[in-house]
Amino acid sequence: MIVVSLRLFLLLCRDDLKPYFKVLLVTLLTRMQTSKTDKFVYLFALFVMFSMAINVDGLSPDYVINTVEDIQPQCVQMFSQSFVVPDLIWSI
Repeated sequence: MIVVSLRLFLLLCRDDLKPYFKVLLVTLLTRMQTSKTDKFVYLFALFVMFSMAINVDGLSPDYVINTVEDIQPQCVQMFSQSFVVPDLIWSI
């Protein structure tokens, strides 16, 4: 699912993704809340970071962060503190 989603980013612009991006994030965050695994957290972090890093018109880090914050305020901060930073520290 993540690989398919990543390939869609390369083909679509932000206006085409906008109606689906929020739904996709809600689905992924719901899955993380109900049955979180280490592999899923890793792939979700990869998905979020990739969607912030790719060069697609209108799809910037601000767009991704604002979309996640629309779903749940402070979610990006909680996610980075809970999953991203500890994994970075552990991998060093």
